[in-house]
Formats: sequence, structure tokens, C-alpha cells
Amino acid sequence: RRPPRRPGPAVGMWQSTDATVRDLHRAILPTDEKISLSQSTDELRLAERHRLYPDVGTASQTAQPGGFRRAHLKTVREEIGQELTGYAATPLVSHLNPQRRGPMLTGATITLLDGTEVRFRSRAFRKGRMPQVLHLPDGSSPEALYERCHVWRPRSIPFWAATTFLIGAILFTEGSIAWMLPGVGDEAHGADPLLAEATVALPYFIGSLWFGAGCYLGFVEVINANLQEELSAWTRDVAARVPRLPAASGWDAAADVEKGKLQRLVLPARRLRPPQSYTDWLRSLCWWRAQTGSLLWWGVFVQLIGGGLFSVACVSGLPGMLPSVGGEVVWIYTTSLLGSCGFVFNSYVCVLEESHDDFVCAPPNPLTIGFVVAWFNLLGSVLFLVASVGYFVQSDQIGLLPPEWDYPASEWGVRFTYGLGSFLFMLASGLGLVEILVFVDLHG
Repeated sequence: RRPPRRPGPAVGMWQSTDATVRDLHRAILPTDEKISLSQSTDELRLAERHRLYPDVGTASQTAQPGGFRRAHLKTVREEIGQELTGYAATPLVSHLNPQRRGPMLTGATITLLDGTEVRFRSRAFRKGRMPQVLHLPDGSSPEALYERCHVWRPRSIPFWAATTFLIGAILFTEGSIAWMLPGVGDEAHGADPLLAEATVALPYFIGSLWFGAGCYLGFVEVINANLQEELSAWTRDVAARVPRLPAASGWDAAADVEKGKLQRLVLPARRLRPPQSYTDWLRSLCWWRAQTGSLLWWGVFVQLIGGGLFSVACVSGLPGMLPSVGGEVVWIYTTSLLGSCGFVFNSYVCVLEESHDDFVCAPPNPLTIGFVVAWFNLLGSVLFLVASVGYFVQSDQIGLLPPEWDYPASEWGVRFTYGLGSFLFMLASGLGLVEILVFVDLHG
């Protein structure tokens, strides 16, 4: 026996029910009549010519999970040999793909809103060079941009850093060569004291000042154009949703690709598009800043300390400057050793920045001037370190060698290695100037 039916809503009452529960109300009516549900038919679909984005398709045509996501559409089209076109191929967000070597950011690939794919390199970024455009919005490769050579860039911090290093390296090379000649720069072997001072002590002292200035300008270069810090600030800017770098960095991000040629793309404004006056340009720069999360910043900071220690050693080498007998072990030997360690550390960081593998000997493909410059600087720094260790070996105060070996150790372990290291620094600075002076000039 069937249980008695509970009283329910009267037939027709569902028509006056609120629209949010009308279907539910109608479904629980006490009636055996089946009410047909409305269904979509092919005839009711909107014609493709009336759709805003017909290439995207409809939900029924792409009935798989994630059908409207561009990644899924791209996969499906690739399987059947078709390419995305129009709106479906336009990315809605900018994608950032960083490249790292251990704790250090060496580059990044950015996909802009219009689909342009751009690759930044850390060293090229801080040297004021253009980023590399990998693909245009339509997926094609851009036409080659011809570089021009400029002989004078007075509003470029990298230009002045390389110039000061070059002058310091020339003076150190001259002082080392004169020191190796007994009758010219070696007072202990017959050279005139005034001549030895003029050809060795003074060039070393003046060269150390130029090296110190170059170390500081290299520090200024990094804190004003550190790719890792700029991208960190950009990724924190979640509100803009455009490839924009902070204005305080001096970079203007914009992309305008026309007829396959890049017209305007993320230019370092302070170097390629400087203000009208030198005063405004100098005021736009940051002259001191801590970026402790960046290995590149630590490299130039340690090198700056090393440059100061070298200046102390060279000042102590001037006649009458040592505070006491035997003070050269502390004020010349030790300071030179610590300063060389600072140079080696920064040079290794620069090689790591430009190499494309965790093994620093692996050159990038294609080979860049920056990689050669970084390696010359590293070899020169290592030779300076060897010469600083040679100070202790050849010293008669320490007595590590027999007296007859002191002069050969000084001649080839200190003077020659300083001279060869200075020569490598000179080559690196010259190539560094070429790296800075030859670039794509979009402003004529």
C-alpha cells in the first residue's frame, strides 16, 4: 500500500514564484505530467560571422577541461597542424622567464603583451646595450639591427668606468716594466732614487687612484642598472599588468614593432636618452645604495674595498710614507693581498654573469665581447693575487727563501706578474670600451 501523498503546492503556483527558485518549485509539483526542459539546438547558435572572436570557438566545440585557455588551444592546434590566429594567439599577460647561475640572475626572457619575445642579459643591461628581440608578435624573427660606433659617450657611467680602469692599467703596466729594469726603477740595484720614484712609485700611486675611481664608477653602474633588482621591482608591481620598469631606475619600457624593425623597446633612458643638461643627468643617478640580495652588488662592493686597499699599499710605497721599519709587511704586502682577493671575487662574478653554464669556462653562443672582457679581468686579478703572495715569499723579513733567491722571486714573482696582470687589465678595459661604444643607436 502506498503511503498517502503529502500535500504540496497547488498546480500553477510555481508561476508566481521568484525566478531564482521557480524551476525547483515546478519540479516538486504533485503531478505525473512530465515537463520538457528547454534545449539548445544547432539552429539557435550564433552564426560565426556575428561572433566577436570566431577563431576562439564555442564551449561545445571545445568541450575539454580548459578549452578556453590559450595553452590548451595551442596544444590542440599543434596536434592537428594549425596555428593560433588573431585574438587566440594574443597573450593576456606578460611572461617572465629568468635565467640563473646559482644565486645570480644572468638574464631573462620576457613575452610582452603583444606577443613580442625579448631577451635581456645582465651585463648588456648595465652597459646600456639593447635587449635582443627573439620573436615579433607574428612569431617571425626580426630583421638585423646594424650597430654604430661612437667615439665619445660622456653621459655614460660604463664609459667612464672603463676609461678610468684603462688609465690605471696603463700606469701600472709602465711602473711594472720600469721596476723590472735594474737601472731604471730598482733603486736597490743601482737606479737613481728620483728616477725610480718617477717611474715606479708615482705611476703606481696615480694608477691606484684611477683604479679606485673605476671601482667606484663600477659600483655606481651596478646600483643604477642591476637587472636582478629591476626585475624584482617589476614583478612586485602587480597592479600595472604591463612590462614596465620603475621610473627611478631610469628605464622606459615600451614596445612598438613596425615592418619588422624595432623602433622603441626598453631603452636605458639615462644613457641612451639623457636629459638636456649634465646637471640633470648627474642628479638622476643614484650614487650609493645597498642591494644585499644581489651577488653582482656584492662583487662590485668587495672590489671597491679592494681598490681602496690597493691605494693604501701604493701610498705606503711612496718614499717616507711607511710608519716604521718593517711596516711594509702590513701596509703593502697584506693590503695588496686583500685587495687582490677582492678583485678576484668580483671578476669571477662577472665571468659567471656572462657565461651560459655553471662551468665558467663555457663561452656563450655566440661569443660576446663581455665574456672575453670578464675573463681578461679574472686572469689579471689572479696574477695580481700571485704577485701579492710573492711579496711574502721574496721578503727578507719573513725569510721563506735563501737570500740568493730573493731577487729572482721579486723580479718574476712580483714585478713580472704585476706587469702581466696590468697588461691584461689594459686589454680588458680597451675591449670594454669597444663593448660600450658600439651599440644600436635608435636616436640617430
